[in-house]
Amino acid sequence: MGFGGASGGGGTISSAGDVSLNSPANSQGLQYNSSTSKWQNGPVASRLVEVANNVAASGTAVTIPDVSVATIHNITLTASCTFTFPTPTVGKSFTVRIAYTNTTSTITWPGTVDWPNSINPGLTQVNGKRDIFSFACFADGEWTGFVAGLNY
Repeated sequence: MGFGGASGGGGTISSAGDVSLNSPANSQGLQYNSSTSKWQNGPVASRLVEVANNVAASGTAVTIPDVSVATIHNITLTASCTFTFPTPTVGKSFTVRIAYTNTTSTITWPGTVDWPNSINPGLTQVNGKRDIFSFACFADGEWTGFVAGLNY
């Protein structure tokens, strides 16, 4: 059986002698060691845990940092707000949860967001409720916007 990919790196498992495992912990996975030409247990990448960015009061503008800083954003919308997103690069994605404190706040999304049918989604705009939106980049220069859930 062959294995490869970014974390694997190569190698073939033909027999038990091709694998060297030492009581793997829950935080470990299988990695290829090119110096021994064997698969062995090693740490799971820390990128599997997402970092949250909490914005307690939005004001009139919010800048979403690059995904290298955070991929989950909890934003309390305290006024109508214009969002600025990081540069869309293929393979990047993030999620935004909007909590409402009033019923009149609106959102101006960046021009780099492509929504279904080119129509910005409706907002719940109910005090104490939350909406969730996800964004992924499939083509450089554009975020594809998804409504993950409304009126939580």
